[in-house]
Amino acid sequence: MKILTPLEIQPLLNQGALLIDIRDTDAWQLEHIQGALSLPFPCSESGVLSHLSLVGKQVVFYCQTGQRTAALAARLEVMAQGAEVCMLKNGLNGWKKAQFITVFNPSLPLPLSRQVQMLAGFMIMAGVLLGSAFSYYFYFLPSLIGAGQIFAGVTGWCGMARLLGRLPWNRQG
Repeated sequence: MKILTPLEIQPLLNQGALLIDIRDTDAWQLEHIQGALSLPFPCSESGVLSHLSLVGKQVVFYCQTGQRTAALAARLEVMAQGAEVCMLKNGLNGWKKAQFITVFNPSLPLPLSRQVQMLAGFMIMAGVLLGSAFSYYFYFLPSLIGAGQIFAGVTGWCGMARLLGRLPWNRQG
């Protein structure tokens, strides 16, 4: 898969290249490149691209930093079979660093995954600090959060994300 800079991709987009964002839908809704389709990975493996006539077309994949796209390059090329496939160097961050415009919705909360990371990090730090300052019983909190994150990784179900999703700012109107 070719890795192209934002400057190299701009003419391709002007010629009708298909731009595909493989990040989660909530991250895409918060900020994305104008004209990009949201096809979160691995949901995009479900054959959505097979419904598009991609033979001879150019397809540009991107994520936040480019690392996820690079790691999935072989699978993305198979999904877009028949197309000339490339990826945006450094992803959305590279696009913004090159000072290209994005569609940004400041009224949306941070993506749920980032909220989970922030809350889990806070709870781990609080447990460690409280455990070292007051009682070793507080060390139970970081252990519980770690076990919950392992469970979420193995099963795909995250209780913390479910709880955060019910908070008023995360409810969709």
